[in-house]
Amino acid sequence: MSNPYTSQSISGYNSSPPSDDGSQNSTNEITWAKHKTKLADPVKTLSEAINTELLSAFASLFGGNISTHSTAYTVVAGDRGKFLSVTGTTTITLLDISTAGTGFPIAIVNTGAGTVTVDGDSAETINGAATVSLGPGACVILTTDGTTGWVGSVSTGKGETGSGSGFDADTVDGNEGSALLDRSNHTGTQTLATISDSGALAALDTVSQSEIDASAIGQGELKSTTATQTTNIASLTYNEIALTGGTYTMFWTAGSVDSRNPNDISGGIHGPIHNDGTYATKIGFHNSDGTPADVYVYSRYVQASPPWVHGSTEVPIYIMAMLNKNTQEVLGTYAAQDPPWAYHGHHNLHPVDGRLEKAFGLWGKSITAMRQDPEFIEKMREMKRLKSQGGKELSDVLNQNTFSMEEKMIDMDIVPHLFRNYDPAKHVVVMLDPSCSCTEEHALLQEFCEDMGDEHISKMLHSGRIKFDNSPIDIPGPMEVLCCKYEVK
Repeated sequence: MSNPYTSQSISGYNSSPPSDDGSQNSTNEITWAKHKTKLADPVKTLSEAINTELLSAFASLFGGNISTHSTAYTVVAGDRGKFLSVTGTTTITLLDISTAGTGFPIAIVNTGAGTVTVDGDSAETINGAATVSLGPGACVILTTDGTTGWVGSVSTGKGETGSGSGFDADTVDGNEGSALLDRSNHTGTQTLATISDSGALAALDTVSQSEIDASAIGQGELKSTTATQTTNIASLTYNEIALTGGTYTMFWTAGSVDSRNPNDISGGIHGPIHNDGTYATKIGFHNSDGTPADVYVYSRYVQASPPWVHGSTEVPIYIMAMLNKNTQEVLGTYAAQDPPWAYHGHHNLHPVDGRLEKAFGLWGKSITAMRQDPEFIEKMREMKRLKSQGGKELSDVLNQNTFSMEEKMIDMDIVPHLFRNYDPAKHVVVMLDPSCSCTEEHALLQEFCEDMGDEHISKMLHSGRIKFDNSPIDIPGPMEVLCCKYEVK
């Protein structure tokens, strides 16, 4: 705000009196006429001027003067510092800023029941806007910036808090209060303990096995999926298949891929652990026929570890095939949502047991290595206690020991595939491009269509309907396995 006071100067004051030589004569005499003209009158004139200017300056400050208006009015220079009390629906036009100068203060208040519009001169703005609308009881306090327009603050009045006023106290970011009570508009997660009618449930963070009713979990609630595998068995010989789900396999069934008499193929479970400590739950078959046969194995297993990502590609289904290097004949196939190493190898990916092993430093260790730990038995006892007790303590341990994608892939090169009769001198194993649109289609078909006939991926591989591109693709994969593109004929 500029200074409304103008400094005053004295005039008529004798600043150069005659010299006083000490003599007594008329020149050196002090007379009232001389004193009044040269000293008293100038001081009186200055005092009166200062008084007048102070009154004018104080009148230019807020509250110094109030003017009342009920019709359109244009602010003038003399309104500096005034409160303009306005009634009726009308417009107050501000003084142009070139005349007002920098720091011209003025307040405008709507003391009536109508709407008062405050407008800048010509294209000059008020807080960047062309006009300001004041409802009953509202006021605006403004000053000039001297260059572009008027700036200040708008105070709401008793009529400025309703809908459509721009100062709606019933809304938050444009949402009415009723919207804040509607749970469908909420985001995030509300803790059970903060719900007033949650009752005994508020104390539960996890549900232990003993709290699950015997009939609560049916087929629809159990997370399981299927896998299909094939292997070629020469005449009068024996071969094996390691089941995708390992020890989590629920059941399996086998038959002949080419619809030959399944009685010629006899099989049974061998295991459950292969003697090299790598494969779990393998089955063996003997071909008593005089010609080679392709055996088809269908299995269902409990799934615990998806999703699986290679590089930046999420794999909907793993499709592998073992080929004869010379003839390119398909000698075995693998199709499952989980990779071969998920339920085999040294590291347990079970969502409870595996995470507990990780929490107690036992994950991936052999029995021999575990026994070298002097606290081995105590750790196993504590793991058993947590599993039996359940509840928040177990939940916290499991949540702190989840598996990263790198950890889930740790056994990839230990169990790159499940073809038990693989010979690197005779065979090549390929994995079909998981980013291909056909791969997702095969995954959906296998999950929801148990009987696909000739459209089944294993039969398509054996019949030659799938053509391999032997050029490798840039997707991280297991050793001994060639990742390649393909097309369906």
